[in-house]
Amino acid sequence: MQAAREAQRSAKLNSEMITELSNEIATMKASLEQLKLAFEQSQEEGKAELVGYFKTAKEEARKYMDFLKKEYDPELMQSLDTKLAETTAEIKILQQQIKNCMLPRWMFAKIQKIQLETEGARKEAEEMKRKAQELKQEAERARVVAEEAEKKLELVLAEAKDAKVAEKTIVKEINILSEVGRVPNSKFSGTINMSNEDFEALRAKAKECEDLVENKDAIVMAELQQIYARKNEVDRKVETNLKAIEETKVAIETTLWSVEMADSAKAAIESELMRYHQQQQKLVPGTTS
Repeated sequence: MQAAREAQRSAKLNSEMITELSNEIATMKASLEQLKLAFEQSQEEGKAELVGYFKTAKEEARKYMDFLKKEYDPELMQSLDTKLAETTAEIKILQQQIKNCMLPRWMFAKIQKIQLETEGARKEAEEMKRKAQELKQEAERARVVAEEAEKKLELVLAEAKDAKVAEKTIVKEINILSEVGRVPNSKFSGTINMSNEDFEALRAKAKECEDLVENKDAIVMAELQQIYARKNEVDRKVETNLKAIEETKVAIETTLWSVEMADSAKAAIESELMRYHQQQQKLVPGTTS
């Protein structure tokens, strides 16, 4: 009974941790909505904040995995397994005592019922461990997705920035040459000489850089759309995981209840056995006389 109460207290603590995690995830989702609005108002500002989002998402995924490690403490699961094993062993002892004492059938039926409940609790504990492992794997996948998207976005933004710098440099050179072309011959020093072909080639290069910048901007927007799609997918997985955590919490409570009921039933049967032995001892002197 004491072990069951301790396990119940652990389940209550786990429930509080689950509630805290749900609040943290809700806060993160609200922050993401604010980020989306900010991006629509200012593209450049949105890009910077989006990079920050992925850093936050990666950190949240790490916290989520840490939570799962604490929530599904192997020691707690081992404690449940040990308790179930002890209950099963004690039931076998009671069965042997029943065979030796030839107790009524109703008591044997009660033992069988406890056996079934204990076996059900054991299966629920195994299912809890399986779900815990799946949740950990899902959290790891979400962290990897956020990390990869962050790196890809940073690379595209860096390429777009380089293209814009190159464009500005060429435009500046063209402006300088245009100013030189307007200087009177008497004031021209003659240090810059460029043919029309070279000048047109420079203009063509500037146009190429401009097209490259536009292309990079288009790539950035496409990447952002993919990133938002991944974000929505991660959000759906988080919702699914929260539901699975809630179901697992219910399974933990059911398992603890089954163990506690098995303890209570075992105590009742032990009391019946003791009463039966006392009755048998009282009958022996009378039979002898």
